[in-house]
Amino acid sequence: MIRTNPKLLAYSKTLLEKDRAQVSVTHYKRKEEIMGQGHRYPYVGIIIKGIVKCFINEANGKAFIQEFMTEGMEVGELEFFEKGGATCSVAAVTPVTILEIPHQLFKILLDKELTFNRLILESLADKVRYKAPRHAFQTSYSLERNIEKMGELYPDFLKVLPKGDIANYLGVSARSLNRALKTLREEHG
Repeated sequence: MIRTNPKLLAYSKTLLEKDRAQVSVTHYKRKEEIMGQGHRYPYVGIIIKGIVKCFINEANGKAFIQEFMTEGMEVGELEFFEKGGATCSVAAVTPVTILEIPHQLFKILLDKELTFNRLILESLADKVRYKAPRHAFQTSYSLERNIEKMGELYPDFLKVLPKGDIANYLGVSARSLNRALKTLREEHG
């Protein structure tokens, strides 16, 4: 639910020490856009601190949140490989710190640093591996069971994530989410 990558985070911290002149650290406020859907950015970002949401803005004005990400997760890597605009928007849910690796350095690291290359490949594979089971679970079980599952994976999600974002993540209206939360409170006290 809130994806993390401790190995890539640890590597990023060494990269920050080693290549400080080539990378930059940017801080974002809560709700601030980090990447805009359709725009091209000259860097790949690795989240050092905070939580972001990755979402697609649909033509009908609704947002579909693909995932929430935190420390060690990368953003903008697909666009690096595709050489196109951002597939999704990325926005800060909490205050966020991002390590920005320019595309030129990212390419060098992929080509010459086996550890970095492996971490990026593993992260991409994990993102793909995570999607299908998540969508299968969401469509196969009730909204209440999906909320319970979110609580099992991240017990504080209701305190950390705005309800509107949770509803968008689950693909339901805020009203449906509130009804399901009320039902769960009544069932579990």
